[in-house]
Amino acid sequence: MATLSGKTTSGQLAWDKYVSKNPKSKEIDFVIENNMEATMLDFSGKNAIFTLREKTPFKIVSGISKRFGKLEYAKVKYKGRDGYIPINKIRKPTSTDVLKEEVIALNKLDSLIKAIVSRVGPFELVIKNDPRKRVYKNIIGTRNVTEKVLGREAKSDFNVIGTSGDEIFISHKKAGGAEAFQQYGGVSSQAGRRIQSHIEVQNFLRKAANYIENDQLINPVYTKIQDPKLINMAVYGHDFGQSKFGIDNVTIIGQGDAIIKVLPRHEGRFELDFSHHMVHNGVVRDFRSGDYQAVLAATYRAGRGFEVDGVRYTGARVGIYPAKLVVNRGGATEI
Repeated sequence: MATLSGKTTSGQLAWDKYVSKNPKSKEIDFVIENNMEATMLDFSGKNAIFTLREKTPFKIVSGISKRFGKLEYAKVKYKGRDGYIPINKIRKPTSTDVLKEEVIALNKLDSLIKAIVSRVGPFELVIKNDPRKRVYKNIIGTRNVTEKVLGREAKSDFNVIGTSGDEIFISHKKAGGAEAFQQYGGVSSQAGRRIQSHIEVQNFLRKAANYIENDQLINPVYTKIQDPKLINMAVYGHDFGQSKFGIDNVTIIGQGDAIIKVLPRHEGRFELDFSHHMVHNGVVRDFRSGDYQAVLAATYRAGRGFEVDGVRYTGARVGIYPAKLVVNRGGATEI
C-alpha cells in the first residue's frame, strides 16, 4: 500500500517528503488509503473521535508525528476537530487523489443540472424505472453530504436538491461491478442497533468466533444473508423502513456517471440514470444472488475485533460485503 509509513521510489521516507520537509503540506488534502479505514484518536491517544473510511479527505496540521503504542500518528484536522491518525493508513498524495470519486461524480451531476437550469429554470426530474413513479419538482442543483450518523459517514454521498431542499438521496459508487462497493456496511454499534442486534448477525458472530485462534482468524468465513430487511438496511441505510428517504435511507444507489435526458412527452421534465448500474430503495433482488449477493463475512485484520454474548474476540474484521469480494478468497469457508 502507498501510505505515509513507507518510502518513495527514490528511497526517501514518505513522511519526510510529503509532510515534515514539505512547506506546503498543510495545503494538501490527504486521504485514507484505498481499502482501509482509520480511527482518529484524541490527544490522549486513548479515545476514538471518528472512524474515517477510505478516500476520506483531511488536513495534516503538524510535521511532527507522535507515537502511540507501536504506531506513528499524524496530527490532523477533520470536521473541525484535531486528533491523530496512524500514518500507515494515510495515502501518499498523487495526482489521482485530488478529488474523491464521489466528488467527481457530484460535480458532473451538478454541472448537468445547472446547465438545464440555465436554459429552462428549475425543472422536474424523475428517476429511470422508479417503482414509485415520483416526480421531483423545482430541481436546481446538488449538495455534498457531510453530516455524520452514529459517528460514521452517512449512507448518502450527495443529494439532488430543489428549491425546497433535499429531494433525491444518492449513494454513489464508481463503475466497476460489485468490487466498487468494497462493503455494504458494518455490524458494530456504528452500523446501528437494528443491524448490530439482528439475529443473523449475532449467529454469524458466534460461528465466526470458533475460527479465531490466538487472536487471529484462521481463514475467511462468510454466510449468505437471508432476511431482506437486513440486506435493505445494510445497502440503503440503517433507517430503511423507519422513515422517509434521508441521508441514512437513500433513494437510489448509482454507479458510474450520472445521465440526464429530456423526456419529450413532458415539457420541462427530465430523467436521471447512471451509466453503469442503478438500484432503487427497497429493491433486493440484485443483492440476493451473483456478484452483488450480500454476505456476512469475517476476514483477518490485526487489531480489529467484535463482541458477541459478552465476549470480545480480536483478529477479525466483520462486515456485510458483496459475495464477489469474499467467496473466491483463498480458504474462504461458508459457515
